[in-house]
Amino acid sequence: MGANMRRSVVVAGAVLALLSLCGASPYPNADASIERQCDLLASSPYDADRPEGVPGVAPGNIDTKLAIPACRAALAEHPDSARAAYQLARALHKKGSLAAYEEAAKLYRRTADAGNALAAHNLGAMYDNGQGVAKDYLVALELYEKAAVKGFAQSMVSIGLHYGSGQGVEKNVTTAREWYEKAVAAGEASAKDYLKKIDDKGRQR
Repeated sequence: MGANMRRSVVVAGAVLALLSLCGASPYPNADASIERQCDLLASSPYDADRPEGVPGVAPGNIDTKLAIPACRAALAEHPDSARAAYQLARALHKKGSLAAYEEAAKLYRRTADAGNALAAHNLGAMYDNGQGVAKDYLVALELYEKAAVKGFAQSMVSIGLHYGSGQGVEKNVTTAREWYEKAVAAGEASAKDYLKKIDDKGRQR
């Protein structure tokens, strides 16, 4: 275990100890393993492979003060766990500081390269917004395409938005429509709104 990993375990243990002294139960299920706590605190509702009984947490609802140390400790115990790395990245992404963004981007890259479509999508969003990486619409589009190939419908919407606006690619409303239609077919309801906008604009005189 490297020095950084050892420090992560120490920090996570210190947080647990402090909360225990205050009489608080720091995690949703105090009897669960640290890996389970990471799942409960930072798993994605879109992750079809999340463990049974873990509902997933929307990005805006992640409690970073609990999720970050829990997932750091989980990753320290299981350094090859793509899920722990991805969930730590989600928590860091939510935290939103420059250092957190930079670390999140590295973790997303690691898990995206291992085939995680959700990580590829989130890293694409970071390139779209210049969070922890230099803003690059072309790289963002490539990452969305990587996730879309694996069937992630939100990435199909994001690709449609890029073609519809001409960000990172030549503007092409027809191609944007095709991607929105693919997203609808994959179950992404928000894509219907974008199709309606295209139709409404086409009817304007």
